[in-house]
Amino acid sequence: MNEFISRGKSVEEAISRGLKLMELDKKEVNIEVIQFDEEGGFMGLGRKQAVVKLTKSSQKQSSSEPLSIDEIVDNAILEADEDQIEEEAKEKHHWQNKKEGTAWISNNELYVKSTGPRFATASFSGEISFYKNGQLENKKTILLSEWDTYQIEFEPVVEKPIYWEISIINNGLEAILEVSPGKIIRQRLKEVPPSDHIDIKLEQDIEIVNNLTSEDIFNELDCQNITFGINHQAIEQAIATQEEGKFVIALGKEPKHGLDGELELKVEMNAENGLAEDEQGNVNFKESNFIPNVEVGAILAIIHPPIPGMPGRSIEDIEIPAKDPKELRVIPGKGVELTDNKLISSEPGRPAIEQRGWTVKAMIMSKLVHDGNVNLASGNIRFSGDVEILGEVEEKMVVEAGGDIYVHQSVSESNLTASKSIIAKGNVINSYLTAGKHNLLVIELGHLLAILEKQLEKMIVIIQQLTKSKAYKSHEIKIKGLQPLIVLLLEKKFKEFKATAKKYVDIVEKADQYIEEPEWKKVGYELKSKFLSLSNETITISQLYILADLMRELAKSTESEVEPNSYVTISNTTNSKIYSSGNVNIIGKGCINSKVHAGGALKVDGILRGGEVYGRFGVKVGEVGAITGTKTIISTSADQTITVMKAYEGTVLRIGEAVRQLFKEEQFIKAKLDDQGQIIFEY
Repeated sequence: MNEFISRGKSVEEAISRGLKLMELDKKEVNIEVIQFDEEGGFMGLGRKQAVVKLTKSSQKQSSSEPLSIDEIVDNAILEADEDQIEEEAKEKHHWQNKKEGTAWISNNELYVKSTGPRFATASFSGEISFYKNGQLENKKTILLSEWDTYQIEFEPVVEKPIYWEISIINNGLEAILEVSPGKIIRQRLKEVPPSDHIDIKLEQDIEIVNNLTSEDIFNELDCQNITFGINHQAIEQAIATQEEGKFVIALGKEPKHGLDGELELKVEMNAENGLAEDEQGNVNFKESNFIPNVEVGAILAIIHPPIPGMPGRSIEDIEIPAKDPKELRVIPGKGVELTDNKLISSEPGRPAIEQRGWTVKAMIMSKLVHDGNVNLASGNIRFSGDVEILGEVEEKMVVEAGGDIYVHQSVSESNLTASKSIIAKGNVINSYLTAGKHNLLVIELGHLLAILEKQLEKMIVIIQQLTKSKAYKSHEIKIKGLQPLIVLLLEKKFKEFKATAKKYVDIVEKADQYIEEPEWKKVGYELKSKFLSLSNETITISQLYILADLMRELAKSTESEVEPNSYVTISNTTNSKIYSSGNVNIIGKGCINSKVHAGGALKVDGILRGGEVYGRFGVKVGEVGAITGTKTIISTSADQTITVMKAYEGTVLRIGEAVRQLFKEEQFIKAKLDDQGQIIFEY
């Protein structure tokens, strides 16, 4: 053998191996270093071996002398090795493109076979500790060589203990047992056939261990004082389960709440919405208003008493009282008597029954007919029933009615206030019209309570979490109550609650004479004493629950449909302010430079020019704005629509919080909100 290419971990080792195989001394060969050993190798892992070329220098074989079979084979191998080395030197990532040595896993052991310069590679997961030549490998992929020693360490047996816990939920009505069975995990190296790259993984045999006993469970139930509604079947399922799960092992008895008192009307109460139009669109003044009437002795309504509920029982065997049903508070007025839970008319006339929350007011409305104009000569009119004015309402005059106001002619620079409806056939100029003022007040208070109730519910949840924590001393609650904690929450997390509560209290105090239902005033007192002032009163969590329930029910009572008897129907209006807790209908030529607020729907058949109008349940307008760009604002709730037959530039549409201004003339549009909360048009 005249030439030989040798490899080793170092140049010296490569030379030593080559001389041994050639059976020559170092003086008998020429040595050429083809590649020095380096730290970096495949993917930056392992070492790059040294490569040297050894050439016999003592003799040269004549080209004419025939070669032996062994020499021909040796030369072919050497030429192949030289070509391979030259190719590897040209390629930057030569290890990625060439197959390397072989490695495999068998019987929990790693075996490696290196082929010439080629090496196998291996990857392993973090649950395996891999040692190479006694050193722990931090890399996840390494080169494997049969000249190195390897050690693979892992936990052959892993034991995970059972976990279980009993929790009381649903305000003491349920006990939940959460079970996660234990495991014995036996691990071994996964068998891998010979390959140039292997993944060293673990195979697992998992044995489920559930050593939970019914005795363990009953001992814990006793510790938590859970004695009522024990579910023995669920306990048996829990101690036998082989999977993680939750089991209801105790179930209390929910209280059955009673039924609140109920009002059953026995007579027609709704008047027709005045100033009706015929088929040609003309106003039929002769058939403009129908008012229901009753005779003496008529049963107006039946008051059904509340039905009490049935108490429940907690899993701690504590009685849970049923929610007290609400009893209707009946206020019989003029011409009405309450007998055997029946409201009976004691005189003929128009029945008027109104329910707000749990208060029912009933009376027989009389009617005042004023023949002529309301002016300085007649004086202002204030009447508990209906008022019909056959003439005009002149400048600076006031008309107040406990029922309806019906004006046959115009209204100029005057104030009209009706508990029910207002109907005016003539023009309304520079005037202030209010229908259902009490209803508007209640609606505003209900809106504030809806906001406060949601914030109070969140506050109660946080208070419960804090008071159950180990850091909070329970004896402080018994001594000081919850007020120090409430003060802290109002300062840190519920800053808006205090401002909204103050607004509610201010409205109740200023409008005290207009609020007959005591529940609204009671909430005001509770808010003031518990959240707006520093008092020595001890506040408990149960008191907060009762207050939240009352606030929720009052707010819900204002979410009913618009009162049909409270509305405003007029022909035309200019420079006026019109408020109604129900619908507003302007059915004449239109509405000019006026402010209109409708708790129900707003309809303007003619022109709407200038000013600002709002309809809680939608707005319909014939023509809005002007060619000159007069600014006109139309608003409605987020879930409603604005319909306009013709709109000029300068019109502003507001739906909920979204605003859109028109910069060109539009026709036949229906505006509403899309899914992103933006105003879109349907033509």
